[in-house]
Amino acid sequence: MNIAMSKRKAAALQPAEEADDRLKIPSKVKTVPASGKAPSGKGFTVWRSVGYGNDGFHSYYGPPEKMFDSSWKSVKDANERAKYLFYHDNPWGLDASEILDDQTGRYDIEEKYADKCLCLRMSPPDDEIVTVGVVPDSAFEHLDNSRAPRSSNYDDAPLIGIY
Repeated sequence: MNIAMSKRKAAALQPAEEADDRLKIPSKVKTVPASGKAPSGKGFTVWRSVGYGNDGFHSYYGPPEKMFDSSWKSVKDANERAKYLFYHDNPWGLDASEILDDQTGRYDIEEKYADKCLCLRMSPPDDEIVTVGVVPDSAFEHLDNSRAPRSSNYDDAPLIGIY
């Protein structure tokens, strides 16, 4: 019975491992080092946003906030982090293999580069648009609706009644 259990467990892990192999995401970008938790001014910022477009159906209050994720010394590492967030840490909890193997076009994925910086966008019909992008650290604060990283330990608490 142990052999059957281990084969099932291996089969369950196989799609995620295969997706990692296809994406070639290095393990060093899967967690953010302490030095990457705020823009250094000399590196590249990874940001993400999730929200509805102006589709005439959902409430629309303008483009969604671009949330700071991390800062990396090289554009290569920042692009790899962006791929990791997009394919493995998406808001729907989809496996990377499910997104990569989609034959229906449901996820409508766009991949663009500007000055070697990656921008990935997924816009399924009738759902929120997910965008993950990379910009130089110095440019992040100038993006529309950018939100800087939090600086105090109290920032993670909900803001109730503070307006």
